[in-house]
Amino acid sequence: SFNRLRKFSEVFAKCTRIEQIILDSNQISVMRPGIFADKDNVFSNLMAINLATNALTSLPPDFGLIHNSKLKFLDLSHNQLQSIPNAVLKCTKLQELNISHNRLKCL
Repeated sequence: SFNRLRKFSEVFAKCTRIEQIILDSNQISVMRPGIFADKDNVFSNLMAINLATNALTSLPPDFGLIHNSKLKFLDLSHNQLQSIPNAVLKCTKLQELNISHNRLKCL
C-alpha cells in the first residue's frame, strides 16, 4: 500500500503460496494478460486481492481465472474501470466484491 507501483508484476505468479495481494493506493494502470491464466498452482492459495485506489482502466480477460480458486475478497474500488471480466463472476468462493467508485458501464 501507498507506494508508487505502476504495473502489476508477473513476479507475483511465481509466489505459489501467497494468500493476499495488497497493492492498494498505488499508481497501477496496467495488468498484463496471462498473469492469472488457469495454470496449476498459480495463485491457488490466494484468498484476497486489494487493488483499490489505483489507475486501472481495464483488467485482462483472465483476471480471476485461478486454478482451484480460493479467492474470497476482491477490492477494485476507486479505479477507472469500465467493465469487469466475466472470469471474476466465475469465482465461486468470492464473498466480497467491491467495485464502487469506478466508471462501470456494464457487468
